[in-house]
Amino acid sequence: MGKHFALQFLKVKTIWLPEELKTKKDFRGNPCKDLTDYFRYYKPEQFEKLIASALPLMFWLEIQQKDLKGNITGIKFEINNTTLYEFLNANGYWRYESKNEESGYTYIHVLRHIVKHIPNKETQEIREFVNSYMKDLHFNVPLRNMVYKTTQLREGSFANIDKKKFNFKDYGKDFQYIFFKNKTWKITSHGIHEYKPDDIDIYVWDDEVIDFNVEKLSEPFIISKLDNGKYFIEIKDSDFIFMKFLINTSRIYWKKQEEDNEKKTDDECYEEMLHLINKIYCLGYMLHRYKNPARPWAVFALDAKESMLGESNGGTGKSIFMKAPNYFMKHVTLNGRDKNLTKNAHIFANVDENIDYVLIDDADRFFDLHFFLSALTGDMTINPKHSNQYEIPFADSPKIGISSNHTPSSLDASVERRLLYTAFSDYYHKKDNKGYYKNERSPHDEFGKNIFDDFTDEEKNKFYNFIACCIKVYLSFDKIDPPMNSILKRTLRTEMGENFLDWAMQYFDDKYNLNRYIERQIIFNEYLATYNDKHINTQKFKKKLVAFCFYKELIFNPEKLINDKKNNRIMRKNDNNKSTEHFYIQEPDVEVKKDAAPEFEPIQKEIFN
Repeated sequence: MGKHFALQFLKVKTIWLPEELKTKKDFRGNPCKDLTDYFRYYKPEQFEKLIASALPLMFWLEIQQKDLKGNITGIKFEINNTTLYEFLNANGYWRYESKNEESGYTYIHVLRHIVKHIPNKETQEIREFVNSYMKDLHFNVPLRNMVYKTTQLREGSFANIDKKKFNFKDYGKDFQYIFFKNKTWKITSHGIHEYKPDDIDIYVWDDEVIDFNVEKLSEPFIISKLDNGKYFIEIKDSDFIFMKFLINTSRIYWKKQEEDNEKKTDDECYEEMLHLINKIYCLGYMLHRYKNPARPWAVFALDAKESMLGESNGGTGKSIFMKAPNYFMKHVTLNGRDKNLTKNAHIFANVDENIDYVLIDDADRFFDLHFFLSALTGDMTINPKHSNQYEIPFADSPKIGISSNHTPSSLDASVERRLLYTAFSDYYHKKDNKGYYKNERSPHDEFGKNIFDDFTDEEKNKFYNFIACCIKVYLSFDKIDPPMNSILKRTLRTEMGENFLDWAMQYFDDKYNLNRYIERQIIFNEYLATYNDKHINTQKFKKKLVAFCFYKELIFNPEKLINDKKNNRIMRKNDNNKSTEHFYIQEPDVEVKKDAAPEFEPIQKEIFN
């Protein structure tokens, strides 16, 4: 009301109460906002200073022109810079700190709670606003001409506009806001709570306000956790395209059902259901902007189908899925196929504290996940091209999503615990020349439209309700992983490499080399005799052999045979009566040989002679 009055009567001086007042509480516990509240916390002499510094919003001076006799011959107009900046502030124009800009700031326009970014080189918008204001209120021509000609409405002068901080925090540990044109939603584990846009005291960037009149619907699905620890989903709207898409990308056993005409087992049905629930959980995680130090995950979307190392399936729907958050938040997409991506000193140059999601799309086979560990668990280092390097605190840094046709090339415990996997069936696929796929199937062919882009208003409304329900699910449960068997198989295959896998399949094929001791150096030499691999040593060989045992569900070095407990090894005497490391690969249903008794006794060194 006060701002409206000041803009209506530009010559009237206006006292602006300090922004700090809003951080204080009145007797009801609400934020302070008026003069009565002001005097609860400030002294009268402080208010006198506000009176003395009060200014009108008339941003020009009217200087009388006089002749030598003192007669008034006309009026000269000049810009009053101080009141110009007050006038622009009153109309929502401010400077906003931006460490990615060389100047250290950018310009913004605030309309109610919506904030629009104005690039530094596009301040013409501010000049046009002032000129339109003068025209619409029918100010005289000489004054308008002065405003057109003045150099004070240029970038050099605008750099003096006041800076202001705004509360963009639209999330908390247990809630997330989504802004629409007609309503604002607050999602918690209990559901969706609706508000009028201006009822929420949170600012939002204009490109994060979804230009849609949303309508709240009943929940499209309900996920629950049963007493036996398993999850269950009750689907209320199975006809919705996006739900169909997620169901199909979770159908791991579609080929068995469609082409082999075999009925899926109960375990297989549950496995597919868990894949679906995991995808819903992942969407909720990516859309909830709160960064929980106990959940520093990157969502890693990959194909569930086991394939040859280096073989790229693609077309399974991963990219469609991983781009869903783009419709709700400020985001940056990086090209995962760029082999020099992690070598780029400016890899996060387009990321700032207002970016909520970074998607690394289509990561290649040798993508270095270790590079992103610090960004996942700590502050994110930003190195803009035209500004100084700085860090975004963990709490304000974006979440990271990765889509890939390949399993991680180098996976260890430090990476594993920071990934939230989601796996995609090959229900959507391209026709191959090997005869495995008899036809080609894509989401567009199946639904006759592009998901998201070609949605009708009804489908858009369902999609927004669907996503809100995903956030609710994420806020309701601990980590929900997909069935890991197929992912583990692909990971182990990557760990071994195709040459080692081919060799090991043949070496253990006739079972002669199973359920018996094999000297480590002998089996290693036999591998080298087949593949002259210059990049492998006995330590790497052992790691691949362990991966093969997991892959084939064999037991590597049964616990009862390990006699070098310190190094977790089996030590035996070889044909030369020398104690060396041996391996023992056991089939799960075969007992360890009775004569397989430990023969190794560690040498006890005397501490004192």
